[in-house]
Amino acid sequence: MERLVTDLMTAGSIHAGRLTLAVAPMDLVELVQSCAAQARLTAHHTVRVEAPEAPVLGAWDRARLAQVLSNLLSNAIKYAPNGGEIVVHVEALDSGVQVSVSDQGVGIAADRLPRLFDRFYRGAGSGLTTEGLGVGLYITRELVAAHGGNIWAESPGPDQGATFTFALPYRANGEVREGTR
Repeated sequence: MERLVTDLMTAGSIHAGRLTLAVAPMDLVELVQSCAAQARLTAHHTVRVEAPEAPVLGAWDRARLAQVLSNLLSNAIKYAPNGGEIVVHVEALDSGVQVSVSDQGVGIAADRLPRLFDRFYRGAGSGLTTEGLGVGLYITRELVAAHGGNIWAESPGPDQGATFTFALPYRANGEVREGTR
């Protein structure tokens, strides 16, 4: 319930153009490890992190990126109902950082991929009865965009899992950024 309220409040801020970021130096690897540990508490899955041993430092909004990771991990758990492994991969690149969340779940049909990040879109046809309003991936996309990054999804097809990847520059634009575009 708390997550639903948070998502609705965030969606409202985005829609009204009042999303703000509190950008500060942070270690993305530490945040990913923390979010993965939290996901393990509720999942019947193996949640594995593949990341550099050294910190990946940048200037981002820690709470907003935790929300991004939480949404992606929650979806991976929800759409891989038979367990399996969820892998969070962190890669430091010259231009920024890239984070992927992969599952072995129900996958996504190719015709659904372009709409996944639309507000209130819920991809039907997975054969699962899942709860939600269809705002989690919309919020995730907007939070990534507010950091100057982008996000995309890939899936070989139904029953073949999915990978959600986001890329961020090492520094979000400005100390506090208002709006998402």
